[in-house]
Amino acid sequence: MAAFLLKVYHGNGYAPPTATGKFSDVPVALPLAPWIEELARLAVTSGCGGSQYCPNNAVTRGQMAVFLAKTFHRPEATRFLEQATWGPKDSE
Repeated sequence: MAAFLLKVYHGNGYAPPTATGKFSDVPVALPLAPWIEELARLAVTSGCGGSQYCPNNAVTRGQMAVFLAKTFHRPEATRFLEQATWGPKDSE
């Protein structure tokens, strides 16, 4: 989910910074650790509490809605959304 959100936002060639070990249950050697930590750095997520991310927990529709809103309703996302050629136009 973390890689999906960031690749959609930044483009397929995006690579996040190296993981630093922000979450105790996400080893820095885990290939998705940099992606997860980037979502935290961008304040899209703060994990599930107690310095954990809980990467094996299922993501509910409500949680995914929050992830999407926090990823794409950022001030710097405005330009990305304005240039999007997919989806309905404001007039529709």
